[in-house]
Amino acid sequence: MTQLKQKGDLFSVKVKKDQKGSKKKKKQGGRKGDWKKSRKDGHPSSIDAEPLTYKTLTVGQVLLGCIAEVLDYELVVSLPHKLVGSVSLAHISRPYTTLISKLKDDEEDDEEVHALQDLYQPGQYVVTSVVSIEKINSLTKVSLTLMPNEVNFGISASSLATGLVLPCAVASVEDKGYAMDTGITGINGAFLKKEDTKKSCTLGVGSVLRCIITNIVGADEEDSLYLTLSANSKAVRSATLSLSDTSNVALLLPGTAIKTTISKIQNDAVILMLADIDGIVSSLHLAKPFDKLKQYRVGDTVVARVLYVTPLRKVVHLTLQKSVCSKRSATDPEEEPKTGDILREKEIYRTSSSGIYVKLSSNSRGFCSGNHLSDKSKVLHHIIRDYPVGKKITCRLMKYNYMDQLFIVSLQKSVLEQQFVTYREMKSGQVVQATVIGYDDVGAKLAISKRITGHVPFLHLANDPVKQPKLKHVKGDHVTARILKVDWKKHHLLLTLKPRLVNANEPILTEYTEEAENMVTVGYIIKIMPVGLLIGMFNDVKGFAPKSQLGLQSKEDLNVVFEKGQVVQCKILKVYPEKKNIILSLLVDGGKSVKVRKLMDAVEMRSRVKCVVDEVMQDVIKVSILPENIKASIPVYHLSDYTSKCNVLKDLIKEGHEIINAVVFSKTTSSITLTLKSSVSFWIDHGSSEAVNNTDLIPKESYPAVVSDIKNYGMFVVIPSGKAGNRSLLHVNNVATPSMLCETKEYEILLGQSLYVSFKDRDEKNRPMLTSALKDNLTNGTQSSLQVLYSYLKDEEMVARGFQESQEKFAKFRIGDKVVALVTEVTDQKVHVSINNKTVEGKITGDHQPAKAALKVGQKVKACVLYVNQEEKSLELTLKPSLMLNIHVNKNEKLKIGMIVKCEVILAKEFFTMVVMKSECKGTVAYLPTVMHMNSFCPSLLSSVGKKCWMVVKHVEGPLVLGILKCHDKGEDFNLTSKLAQIAFTPCDEGEADSKSEEEEIDIEDNSNKDGQDMEDSETISEVLVDSSKEKTKKVIKKRQLETKETKTSKKVKTGNVVIPEQGDLNEEDSITNPVNEGEEPSDSEMENLRSDSANQKPCLTVKTGFVWDVPDTLENPELDSESEDEEQSKKRMKQLKKSDRIAMAQEEEQRLHQLELSRLEESQTPQSALEFEAFLQKSPNSSAVWIQFISFHLESAEVDKAKAVAHRALQVISTQEEEERLNIWTVLLRLEVLYGSPETVAEVYKEALTTSDHLKIHLAMAMVYAEANKIKEAEGVYFNMTKKFSQELSVWVKAGIFFFSHNMMKEGRHYMERALRSLDKKDHVELINRFGQLEFRFGEMERGRTMFESLLSTYWKRMDIWSVYVDLLTKNKDIDGARNVLERMTSLKLRLKKMRFVFKKFLDFEKEHGNSQSVEAVKQRVEEFVATTLQ
Repeated sequence: MTQLKQKGDLFSVKVKKDQKGSKKKKKQGGRKGDWKKSRKDGHPSSIDAEPLTYKTLTVGQVLLGCIAEVLDYELVVSLPHKLVGSVSLAHISRPYTTLISKLKDDEEDDEEVHALQDLYQPGQYVVTSVVSIEKINSLTKVSLTLMPNEVNFGISASSLATGLVLPCAVASVEDKGYAMDTGITGINGAFLKKEDTKKSCTLGVGSVLRCIITNIVGADEEDSLYLTLSANSKAVRSATLSLSDTSNVALLLPGTAIKTTISKIQNDAVILMLADIDGIVSSLHLAKPFDKLKQYRVGDTVVARVLYVTPLRKVVHLTLQKSVCSKRSATDPEEEPKTGDILREKEIYRTSSSGIYVKLSSNSRGFCSGNHLSDKSKVLHHIIRDYPVGKKITCRLMKYNYMDQLFIVSLQKSVLEQQFVTYREMKSGQVVQATVIGYDDVGAKLAISKRITGHVPFLHLANDPVKQPKLKHVKGDHVTARILKVDWKKHHLLLTLKPRLVNANEPILTEYTEEAENMVTVGYIIKIMPVGLLIGMFNDVKGFAPKSQLGLQSKEDLNVVFEKGQVVQCKILKVYPEKKNIILSLLVDGGKSVKVRKLMDAVEMRSRVKCVVDEVMQDVIKVSILPENIKASIPVYHLSDYTSKCNVLKDLIKEGHEIINAVVFSKTTSSITLTLKSSVSFWIDHGSSEAVNNTDLIPKESYPAVVSDIKNYGMFVVIPSGKAGNRSLLHVNNVATPSMLCETKEYEILLGQSLYVSFKDRDEKNRPMLTSALKDNLTNGTQSSLQVLYSYLKDEEMVARGFQESQEKFAKFRIGDKVVALVTEVTDQKVHVSINNKTVEGKITGDHQPAKAALKVGQKVKACVLYVNQEEKSLELTLKPSLMLNIHVNKNEKLKIGMIVKCEVILAKEFFTMVVMKSECKGTVAYLPTVMHMNSFCPSLLSSVGKKCWMVVKHVEGPLVLGILKCHDKGEDFNLTSKLAQIAFTPCDEGEADSKSEEEEIDIEDNSNKDGQDMEDSETISEVLVDSSKEKTKKVIKKRQLETKETKTSKKVKTGNVVIPEQGDLNEEDSITNPVNEGEEPSDSEMENLRSDSANQKPCLTVKTGFVWDVPDTLENPELDSESEDEEQSKKRMKQLKKSDRIAMAQEEEQRLHQLELSRLEESQTPQSALEFEAFLQKSPNSSAVWIQFISFHLESAEVDKAKAVAHRALQVISTQEEEERLNIWTVLLRLEVLYGSPETVAEVYKEALTTSDHLKIHLAMAMVYAEANKIKEAEGVYFNMTKKFSQELSVWVKAGIFFFSHNMMKEGRHYMERALRSLDKKDHVELINRFGQLEFRFGEMERGRTMFESLLSTYWKRMDIWSVYVDLLTKNKDIDGARNVLERMTSLKLRLKKMRFVFKKFLDFEKEHGNSQSVEAVKQRVEEFVATTLQ
């Protein structure tokens, strides 16, 4: 080899001699002062022979490695002495990084981007440089790079010579070869000819390979050298570095071969002679696996290859293994054993403090580290003693270390018992046990072992398609799966959970072989085509079954008979291995047609059937159709048109219940689907006979449909048409036309939702084009709105019967029932109460609470049932005297169809508005629609409680009265008669029920007496709550109490210390100021008395659904408005008051009349044209409400541009001083752009809003609009910018936390809390942790929230507000013991008397609601002890 020129040695490090070192330092010899002496003696320190470890590894160190695994985004590299590192995509080469960046930015490039699997393979030797060393928990991550500029860093251009081997990267692919990157400064070009490469290898940008320099052109003084390279494997393998050139450490690149002699044999290493430095070969890297040191002699000539250089010591570590770099790649031993094998009776041939070495076969060995010798958590410290040489052990091969040429093995019992430990062991078709570890967007993730995970597509979770696949198996479930396909090189494992495939008895097919012909096997349908089926089997084997081999008639639609993912038994007719093609047949029984087709003919489509429930499952109800017991199913979302009722009905249905008038909705070869949806029944009875009976879809006809799948581009719907049902795509562009601007959250279409679709035409592929836009489906507004209302109320009646049969206590209440309720919680929006001895919950909204006196916790009030909320299993109540006296749902013979009645709104819900009649049939409850059509995707603007309107009676059915607003009545015909499906809930034995209710009444009366005594004792803590401003009322009550004690036969109902007056005595003050013993409830008998009293006066019912309230009614018939009786009573009441009180009440009445005039002015007729809006705006130019109505007017006509123009005009007209009004318009405009504009227009409006309005308010509005539109990523970006700009605002961080937690992004929310703690002032930290702790309780992890509050209270233990919130959160989360424990801790605090009174009061209230008499007594005892201690 040509003499190499020497330049600076970048590895050379001058080390000062430590002349005054201690004995300890001198003992460490060769490292410092004794290094020079040891060099002269030729005896380097034996410490240098110690193996490389993660601790001694340094950043920048260059090592020889061997690729162990090639993954999608990184290379796993084996390093010397059993170390492992990884090379990411960004550290392959500079040209490869540039190419990937262009690909990411969508820039065009002539170069082809190769995957790592194309460029590299396991066993390939590479030269690497250490980029970083990270300690992650107990593991060490070593990041490496292959970049030539890093590994060739120490080499200068002037030191290059022909024959030198360098790692080089392909920079570009040329016609005759490759432009190479050497990474050496001063090299202007390097070229590798194609004929000098191995033809079987794929080379491209990203390839890094070892090349030998064959020619150098140019002058190194001018830094213009050009190199010619060769990658000929024989030339590279045989190249050696002369002994004299080893003086330049920079040239000793890992992989370089050196011919030298042995200078010394140590106990654990062979010392080789180099120029000015020492070379060491550890016992692990001798020529053969089981060579011993005594086999080598001083003076022997050997060829060794460099593994790495110790930088500071200038010691070269080499290997004598001939296979290293002798060919392009190393391979596993050709003979057994293989990775994953369990080997028994294998002998230990060497032990060390780090582990043991095992002889596996004549030419293979293994190593087991100390932490893999046993399942015990502690590392064994006596390895040499416990595992002596010669001991026989059982081990399992975990992986192969290419660099050290040995297996890594484990002796752990848990590893030996595992089914698989590597992907390489797994084969297609094997049945495995797995655990569900989670879900992603396309399927479930399973864990086979600690090191092996697999994936199950949603299609393979069950035999039949699952509507809610993520609910099929929960995290932690143990399942049996079968391997569909495995790619052990990429660590890809595809599994199936279909029981028919997992438990198949037929032989399975895993390859294209002619031997499989005539074999009967199983597969699953991948694709349904007009000409046949594409069927998948195992190991990516596919076959085709032509239509002629399916046993069907030629005109039958395959999409009706079969479905994607269906498991089928098939016969292999012909195999073409070279084409990878298989011809299949489903006629496995001598040409007989498919057996399951008989099920298709068992029942007729759209026929009504009677069935009995066989099984209630999570997503489906299994039934048998009578009388032939044909198996069918009713998906849960087919139980009702309204998703809120579906799960309620599912919980009520039991095995054995009968269902009548269920409709056959769709059929397949293997299943029949029934539906109870009223929309389908109405269509069958009143739809076009042509549409109902025709097998094809009729243009412009409207059909009921059910959403079966939702995609980004639209949704798939099933229509009960044709011979088996029709599944078609409803494209997102045809879902709806622009409608009224919604002020509430945008309506979200759900799986199983009912809607109507109209058939437009067929596309070029003969697929039906559907639309659900209102303009194409709405023909009769009266019919559609009343149909939605009627079917909803009928579903509520059916649910009510189910609750009554199941003996639910809340279900026995009816609208108009009078009850005594105990106030349990008071919030800003509503008051929570308990009824019937705390067995029934209720709530009173702000619209139904008294205006003057505030309710207090523990107070008892008399209320009237307004509505029975079936979803929440609670009652909605009112305290309004006018409603309590008059409201009823009894049948009224005076009501006639077409009658116009004045009404008042008393309740507004999503599907109905409940009104009470004020003129004719006063007190009768009726229902108005709020939904115009089933396809009204945006929620309607609900009417406000107390609003007056005129109603036209449209339908009377017993006590059920339906109507529509007079302004919406167009005189259209409608028909609400239909054979709706009904569930016959099995009733319990009547005698048993009666006796049970009698026993309950007796128990309640006894408890009532007890509670009365308890209350008397508890008055030391809490006084009976009364209105202190009404002294007169107190006297009346005391008088009534005395009368009650004297006369037991009084007509009034007694509860504890209070007499509840009859309806004739009731007024607003009585309803809230009657003092009642805390914790006392009326018994069932008392409640029945109240009910009977109310029944004697007026009647009652319960239901819900209504209409659009954007056009208020005017009082066209004022003569019907009769309020004279109320006025006369108020005048009498005025005379009895003092003069000052009368003046105050007169002022309040004047204010009320003023507000009434304003409200009536607002309720005037909404403008119906643009000109009318212009006139209206002249009067109220600064009213954002009027501008928004104008915008809505244009949106109703699909004039989005005009709506935007009105919004922009509003911003010019509204005064800049009206900040809130302008903010409303900006919010609407942002909504318009998000809904109908582009990202560019949204950004433009957003930017403009920020320049003219308060930044914080606009940011919050933008985040809200994005969240409403379900644009989570955009909303997250807004919150991120907000928290950066307003980092000192506590409210911003809290709102961001609410957003993240409410959208199930707990990890991000917690990250924001950490950021907030770093940004906010310390005085805000307490409130921040308090608010985020509440979010954890509500949306996140309760234990984390508990920890946050405990941390707060450990420091701020005097903060009663935090203690109180903590107790309330624990109570709401049903942790009663935890809340009690916190309250007990509170009683031990040393606080002021006022605060301690609050603590004991809260504790006593808590025990009365959640404890028993003993726990209440215990609290009282604590109070007495506290008082005694305080008085001492």
